[in-house]
Amino acid sequence: MTITPLLSVVIPAHGVAKTLGTTVASVHTATRESYEIIIVVDGDSDDSLLVAQQLASESALIRVVHLVVSGGPSRARNEGLAVATGDWVLFLDGDDRLELGALDILLRAVAAGDIGSLGRFNAVDENDVVLDIGTWSTFQLQPVIVRKGKLVPSALNPESVLTRLVTPPPGAILLRRSAIIELGGYSKNARRSEDLEFLVRVVGYGSVALTQVPVLRYLRTATQRSAQVRQRQWGRVATLIYVLRSAPSRKDRRERGRGVVNHYRLTAQSRWRESSRRPGDLVAVGRALVLAAVFSLLRVI
Repeated sequence: MTITPLLSVVIPAHGVAKTLGTTVASVHTATRESYEIIIVVDGDSDDSLLVAQQLASESALIRVVHLVVSGGPSRARNEGLAVATGDWVLFLDGDDRLELGALDILLRAVAAGDIGSLGRFNAVDENDVVLDIGTWSTFQLQPVIVRKGKLVPSALNPESVLTRLVTPPPGAILLRRSAIIELGGYSKNARRSEDLEFLVRVVGYGSVALTQVPVLRYLRTATQRSAQVRQRQWGRVATLIYVLRSAPSRKDRRERGRGVVNHYRLTAQSRWRESSRRPGDLVAVGRALVLAAVFSLLRVI
């Protein structure tokens, strides 16, 4: 008799042969509930497939999906979702690790009517030393909107997500599988910041609980995709344009746009206050003001 697991952990694996084993090991300490692990090997850039197959041979809880041609993180997550059977799904990158009891913490945070929960995280280096990343994993994950020029605490909704313009790594978010399927999973149209675009749709679909407990150790390295600053910045702008244009209604587009505009206005104000008035500072302030103006127009056309 096959027992359907409560939890499905989907691990996209691309170039993570060195870390995949510890990522999988962290899942085994993350919950006391029934679970399955689905490793989606995205292309053949290294020995990730061999490592995944070895891990699967050692545990009946692990299944491997092999994508011969890499399709990027969105496709890999969606392919894993397609074969997941748990009521709850968490997408865990193949170089991150769940904290002890993390899945149980996220499950306990869910209240009646919630479609999921979101936790905090610690960024670490390759030696597992916690890094100072400012307020990204703490203060900036507290949802706010802007009213009359002031930050106002808010529910987690599309406007608040876009006002902060930060999201935790996918491994810190647990969601109902039925909700993800209803939303269509990750969008193939978001080439960058796909996790931001996905979270905007998620919190527009249903309520997501917040927990202040760190549930993830997020690996930061100089060579990872998110470290490509210029590509990330302009890729995010393209994704934000898509976020506005794909809004389900004009009202939603205006609300989403208000969040983006306020984000760039706040960025300009902050950079100006903290700057030394050097050319690089002035360029950053000007760029933020230009983007605020562009998205102010996009939200109404």
